[in-house]
Amino acid sequence: MLPRWRQSWVPAFAGTTVVSGRRGGGPLPMPAPPHRLKLRVFSGTPVDARLAFCTCPDADTASRIARALVDERLAACVNTVAGIVSTYRWNGEVHVDDEVLLLIKTTADRLDAMQARLIALHPYAVPEVLAIEPAEGSAPYLAWIERETRPA
Repeated sequence: MLPRWRQSWVPAFAGTTVVSGRRGGGPLPMPAPPHRLKLRVFSGTPVDARLAFCTCPDADTASRIARALVDERLAACVNTVAGIVSTYRWNGEVHVDDEVLLLIKTTADRLDAMQARLIALHPYAVPEVLAIEPAEGSAPYLAWIERETRPA
């Protein structure tokens, strides 16, 4: 008999591939690949969201820029991802540096202002600012980005 917490877990593996050779004996159930869940915008007026990327030299700089962009409503959200290692060519030399990545959620109409403010705050001579247009997204999340980037 399985412990109660595992009883609800077992049906999730019904009809899955089994791999043998687990330490302690017995097969190890492997789940089938999950179905891809696609989130589409179903609202009448789609939000023209943008996801911008920017690397920073350290956590303090990243935090300062992220806070300013959100405080000034140039971004709805900024994720800070530490542990990025960048390899790049600058002034004819190859550099390898630890950096912090910012993932900035904004709208198309706020992108230019966000970029100008980011460049003004950034210590690099040529800060990375790359923006992409998401192909799909959750309608409530996109609406939230729209609300949070409107001037108060």
